[in-house]
Amino acid sequence: MAALDGGRNEVFLGEYEVGSEGTQLISERLLARDEWLESAADAVIVTPDNNLAEAARAKGLRVVEMARPRSDLIAKLGWRKIVRGETVSAEALEANYTGRSETELFVKGG
Repeated sequence: MAALDGGRNEVFLGEYEVGSEGTQLISERLLARDEWLESAADAVIVTPDNNLAEAARAKGLRVVEMARPRSDLIAKLGWRKIVRGETVSAEALEANYTGRSETELFVKGG
């Protein structure tokens, strides 16, 4: 489970299956920090964020802390996808990282 700080006391999660054929996305979601810590009980947490790593360790979770990926690595990964034809048209893109609105945060006590 990859974890990044989502701001507003939330965590952006990506769950992946990693194998010899490559990496397959299982799910992506945005959770409140407490919900994330509860949902991650059986997962290995991979994060470049020291605060998230420490919070997970404090709950007894398994953590792999890594260096934050640099832009040149992201560009190389993107170029490989372009070369392989693994692209998506602008019309087919879906916004999947949208946090809760201010109203939702205050109404739900977030």
